Amino acid sequence: MWTKKHSKKFTKAEHSKEFLRKPHTLKELGNLKGKRLVDIGCGSGYWTRLFAQRGADCTGVDISENQLALARKEEGRKSLGIKYLKGDFTNLKKIKSNRYDIAVIIYALLEIPSKTKINKLFQEAYRILKKGGRLFISDMHPFDPITHARFKLPKGFHYFMSGAKMIAYAKQVDGSLISFKDYHWTFEDYFDSLTKAGFVITSLKEPRPSPSLVKKIPYFKYRIGLPKDITIVCRK
Repeated sequence: MWTKKHSKKFTKAEHSKEFLRKPHTLKELGNLKGKRLVDIGCGSGYWTRLFAQRGADCTGVDISENQLALARKEEGRKSLGIKYLKGDFTNLKKIKSNRYDIAVIIYALLEIPSKTKINKLFQEAYRILKKGGRLFISDMHPFDPITHARFKLPKGFHYFMSGAKMIAYAKQVDGSLISFKDYHWTFEDYFDSLTKAGFVITSLKEPRPSPSLVKKIPYFKYRIGLPKDITIVCRK
């Protein structure tokens, strides 16, 4: 999926990321100054740079060389001290155990095609976090595909069809439309994988737009009563 052309498209701001997920994520993570943070599935480094700008000592990990090339290019243009590594999320062998205060996984789980790989990812996240360290997950709400018309779904799709392939569409701030291939996972899938890895879930939230944000950006009107995102916070 992450060709050079497709990767470049995702460097543009997208409505939900810029105006909803960003403020919610920064509020949830709190003070990052001096914290060691690893961004698992960092892509082109949008979130990694944001965290580094707020004082975190950041490492970004991604399997796509095209995505990492964009991240490294931006780091070269304006250095924030970020280290980028190429690696499989399910085997972060380049990272020592008990190293990080915070691990983040933002809109990466929906790209994982099997429950086994999700299990391994959470096991690796648990391993590289310090005792008491936090895992922050932000991803597509499991109900999103069945409540919105912005998906191309397989025939007979239903909520409990774990691992189902689908194509999603999102509108960027400049008005352009982007598409991406995703996989559907349920709350039960996430809960089972996280607890089996050893995590304790401390928070689960469903970010949604405020009336003032809807007034400012009418695009969000369709989301007032429908979920799109979830965030999960866990502790080791």
